[in-house]
Amino acid sequence: MPTATSNVKPAAAPVPVERRLRPGRWLLLLLVLLIGSLAVPEVFQVVFGWGLKFEGWRRGASVHIERIDGSLWEPVLLTHSYVALESASGAVTRVEIARTELSFSWQSLFQRNGDPWLQRAALRGVVGKVQIPLDRSGVRTASRSWKRWLPLPAPSALGLPAAVEAQEIDFVFQSNGDYVRIEDASFAASTTGAGELSVPRLTIRQPWLRRSFRNVRGKAALQDGRLALADVQLEPGVNLRSLTAAAVQLASGQLDLDAEFAAFDGTLRVESSTKPAGGGAVFEASGTFEQINIAKLASFLALSDAAGGIIKDGKFTFRGPPRDLARAQASLRFDAVNFQWETRQWDSLTLGLVLMERRLQVPQLELRQGKNELRLSGELTLPDTGRQWWQGDFTTTVDAKIANLTELSALLLPEFKYAAGSATIEGSILGRGGEFNGQLLVSGSNLTWRNAPIETLHAAVKLNGKEVQIANVELVNGDDYLRGRGLVQFSNPPVYWGELRVAVEDLATYAAFLQKPVLPEPLAGGAIIDWTGEGSKEGNSGTFSARLRKVRSLGAMAQQRHPINADLKATYQSEAMQFSRFTLSDDDSVFTANIAVGGKALHLRSLRLTYRGATQLEGDALLPLDVWQRWPDVSFAQMLSTEVVSHVRLTVRQLDLAAAAKLTGWNFPLAGIVDGTFAADGPATALKLGGQLALTKGRVPLDWHGEVIEQASAQLAFRDDAMEIEQFSGRHRFGAVQLGGTVRLADVLDPALALTLRSGNAVVPLSGDTKADAKLTLEISGPLSSAIIRGEALLTPWVHDVAPRPFTIAPPPIHVPSIFKLGAPWSAWRYDLGLVIGGEGSRVFGPAGAPLSIAQP
Repeated sequence: MPTATSNVKPAAAPVPVERRLRPGRWLLLLLVLLIGSLAVPEVFQVVFGWGLKFEGWRRGASVHIERIDGSLWEPVLLTHSYVALESASGAVTRVEIARTELSFSWQSLFQRNGDPWLQRAALRGVVGKVQIPLDRSGVRTASRSWKRWLPLPAPSALGLPAAVEAQEIDFVFQSNGDYVRIEDASFAASTTGAGELSVPRLTIRQPWLRRSFRNVRGKAALQDGRLALADVQLEPGVNLRSLTAAAVQLASGQLDLDAEFAAFDGTLRVESSTKPAGGGAVFEASGTFEQINIAKLASFLALSDAAGGIIKDGKFTFRGPPRDLARAQASLRFDAVNFQWETRQWDSLTLGLVLMERRLQVPQLELRQGKNELRLSGELTLPDTGRQWWQGDFTTTVDAKIANLTELSALLLPEFKYAAGSATIEGSILGRGGEFNGQLLVSGSNLTWRNAPIETLHAAVKLNGKEVQIANVELVNGDDYLRGRGLVQFSNPPVYWGELRVAVEDLATYAAFLQKPVLPEPLAGGAIIDWTGEGSKEGNSGTFSARLRKVRSLGAMAQQRHPINADLKATYQSEAMQFSRFTLSDDDSVFTANIAVGGKALHLRSLRLTYRGATQLEGDALLPLDVWQRWPDVSFAQMLSTEVVSHVRLTVRQLDLAAAAKLTGWNFPLAGIVDGTFAADGPATALKLGGQLALTKGRVPLDWHGEVIEQASAQLAFRDDAMEIEQFSGRHRFGAVQLGGTVRLADVLDPALALTLRSGNAVVPLSGDTKADAKLTLEISGPLSSAIIRGEALLTPWVHDVAPRPFTIAPPPIHVPSIFKLGAPWSAWRYDLGLVIGGEGSRVFGPAGAPLSIAQP
């Protein structure tokens, strides 16, 4: 019989726990646990912090946050946040934020409806700098582009929020030495409406502008991921109508902005950006402008206070580093009317410029002023450091039609206000590697400069490589003319050839042309000059002739000048000149000689001086003067040669010194009649002298201030190296003087003196009306440059128009009579003599040209 359990099925085996839950359910459970844990503020804060650091790492930035407060259900507060970012282009951004409050929309995060996940960001105490290396090259930064494509479900945590509020902003955008800085700024912006912008101080230091602005205010908003500003007034008359910038890119060192200004009575539109290039970043900008008031623009840029006119319209582009034009590409074109810059003015100016690959192209430059027109075009390679523009490659074409030279002063240079007439200039020049090709034609009519007239002007210059040919130069005014032509080859050394002929009735007519560039002072008188010459590495040579009539000065010293005539003809070489005709004359005197210059000597053969037909001086002279090599910057010491042996033979017959001196062109205060002979032989360091000269009716100047000795007579003898003054007497304004002694010429530049001067009845002034009878016995010894005066001087004072009487000047002070104060060339002499004034004895010592010292006995 079956048992009770025989119909009962055995129990099933137990199922393993691993088979009860599927893997997908495990992930769902893990996600639920994770989300649930985020509800715990402490967990949320840790996860949020690591999320920000991960997002920063993905973008190449390092993020550090000292403290995070908040939870999943309330705003997040970040205290003391630090962000450092170096982009692939080398731009470096560093930001420190004292306090940041973030509000999120988790619904937008999961629904992906396009609304910003970050709804609001409030920042306080933002300090930072963005450094953009615009001209940096060769930057090597590790690429992080693969990090940006990590499969993350969340949007970027660095995207713009729906609303931003920021206060206490101090930020710098810098590129090398250029920067823009905002200080203590604040703004509020959102995607739903405009907020306020306030910048107490804005500083711009750029190549084109260095200014600071105060209390800048405007509107701010967020539009399509960009920060937008509007109605921002930098200063009266300069208003930023609108500006939009890609804020996120700006934080990473990339500039992308558009701006429109209402400024300087016109409008200006600008688009600018930075783009990666060659491991760095390149700056790009373009814009248009119209109706710009030039005076206001120049004042704003601090360029000039003397500017004016209106730029009707224009445009520009730029690509490259702003401070390195050689590496930039740029273009500029504008039209301006009533243009003024400093002293220059134009009725209209049209300018076009293109800069590319170190070449500056000027396709158009047109200036108009009245009836004057100037057109210029060409191109130029920017020169390297230390080189001038004309040493590189360039081309230029010029076409100028000047109907009124006086108006040209407003066009180019103010000096043209002294000019009148009309002129044309046409030509083109091509420069390549220091060689030039082209031609330039200049013509003019009825020209005047101040009061100097030229009826016609023609000039033609041709350039061929290193050769400049002056095909023709002609200036004509009535019967006066200047004609010339020539050629210069710029070899090393240069080679030249030329000829010139000038005929002028009166040089005074052209004083305005000649005074500054040619002559130290204006001259009057007629001139006919012919010159032909050439030069090469072998030397220079040529011929010239000149006929001058009544030539005299019209300058400040005209009264001291004397009109003379000259008739000259000579040939010259590098180290010599030979005159076949040399004549100087005036109405009474004629000087002639055969003159040769060279070999460090001046040789005068058959020299003759006649006065009213009578021969007064004749002879020969070989002088050790290196005139040819030293001229025109000469002094006697420079010209004197010690290598040449002198040979002089002169015969003097009743020579009128006053008439002879006038042939120098000066009215020297020199007079007298001289008779005798003079001879000199030997080098300048060992002269042997001979002969005798007698002076009568003489007038001898002592200095350049009018001190002279009248009624002079003298007997001079020349022996060995000395001139012996056997007798000399005359009358100074103080009284009669006598002189005797020797002057030795062993050193021609500084002769040795041994002279005695006596005066027995001189009258000298002391002070006021007080004068004194003087008796002088003075010994003058030593070199001419520093002689010493010794001896005795006895002075008896008396009052003007009162009979002489004893008079004592009690010290102090004792006034030194002015007779003892000497000017140049005697001012370096020294006194050491006894002086008795009214019975009081003392000594006078010290330099003759300075206040003298008086020693009491």
